[in-house]
Amino acid sequence: MPICLGHISFEELEEIVNAFDNKSFYIASSDFIHFGPVYGYEPVNGVKEGLEWVKKADNELIDLICKLKAEEFYNSVFENNYTVCGFVPIALLLLIMKKIGAKKGNLISYKTSYDVHPNSSFVSYAGIVFE
Repeated sequence: MPICLGHISFEELEEIVNAFDNKSFYIASSDFIHFGPVYGYEPVNGVKEGLEWVKKADNELIDLICKLKAEEFYNSVFENNYTVCGFVPIALLLLIMKKIGAKKGNLISYKTSYDVHPNSSFVSYAGIVFE
């Protein structure tokens, strides 16, 4: 059953995680950082610098996801104003994964839209599976 979450607090996520069990298959879908003038988000100047900055920030977020650090992931996105539109569902997924006994996440792919269509605005994506 699909669920759509807006911005809710981490404490609220901790409360609703109890509604989930280990009999289902869970997926969270989200873009990662949106960078460039189209998105109104340019914490560094220049596309080359932007790509490096985004990849570094994304790698930090991916590391938190793979370590199932839901609250640290949530807080990092929120406190740094990262433009990860689905960070709330990702944090919920991490709480669910911990609850059902997952040990870690594994990055299977990481790309940016710049890889396909070089532009001054781009979005990043990561595929992560849990075991």
